Amino acid sequence: MEKLSALMDGELPQDDVELALAALADEEAQASWEVWQAIGAALRDGAEEVAPGPGFSERLAARLDEEASAPAAAVVS
Repeated sequence: MEKLSALMDGELPQDDVELALAALADEEAQASWEVWQAIGAALRDGAEEVAPGPGFSERLAARLDEEASAPAAAVVS
């Protein structure tokens, strides 16, 4: 996911672009990419409303459910 984020920000070295694009074959990565694109568009467009893509609400609810049911990470001291 870090490489996809860097790709979106235009900060990914050219050598890593192909690997990041290959990662988009993953369904979860595609969903993240769509969200990042919508966020970026909203930030660029300022006050204009940007509607999320189809299924956004369902994917968001599922991710929130996953996080709520995931055990807390152990703290290492």
